[in-house]
Amino acid sequence: MNEQNKFKLILISILVLGSIFISYVFIFILETTIVYSHIFYVPTILSCLWWKYKGLFVPILLSTLMLFLPIVQTVGAILSLDNLLRALLLICVGIVVSYLSNKIFVAEMKLKGRVKELNCLYGINKAINNPNSSIDEILNGTLERIRCGWQYPNLACARIIYDQYEYKTLNFKTTPWTLSQELDVYNKMLKIEINYLENIPFRAEETTLLKEILTQIKGIFELKLTWLN
Repeated sequence: MNEQNKFKLILISILVLGSIFISYVFIFILETTIVYSHIFYVPTILSCLWWKYKGLFVPILLSTLMLFLPIVQTVGAILSLDNLLRALLLICVGIVVSYLSNKIFVAEMKLKGRVKELNCLYGINKAINNPNSSIDEILNGTLERIRCGWQYPNLACARIIYDQYEYKTLNFKTTPWTLSQELDVYNKMLKIEINYLENIPFRAEETTLLKEILTQIKGIFELKLTWLN
């Protein structure tokens, strides 16, 4: 657990314990349920914002306290309709915040993925558009850039096969979690294969990215072979 997560956990723990203490003061000492539950929204919003749906345990816990502490304080008391509505509202707020936080997280991940894809394509374009580069230099220079364009580059490896020659990253390993595309370049097979070293699903954007990379390499190869001929 990194320092930021530790800080979040400690802060939420303090807020929850503070909420429990204030609940005790209002219910058992002041003998009132007015106003005190409003403070529950602070840990609820923060926990659901930081931990999304996992953070719902906080509003559920606080709602339970809100409902049952008055019953403990007054033996034989029944559930208060006002407290029941407050508890439901608190949980609804938690659900809404969790939903919005999750949507923001997904959007951020897509944006980061798109930036990585663009950087990958830019790096490959820079490598393959050097007129003095040989085919071997292009393929070797492309390999690492391909790997870094994927969602989890530290768990990815890549291999290019062209005209029966194989080029691969140092960490290349054949695994069941593979994504590959191939094209024909003047009757010679050009194939790119990406493998994850762990069971990680490939995104649809990664399939599109691989097709784009393969198309770019094919285009420069055809141009170079045309010059050679």
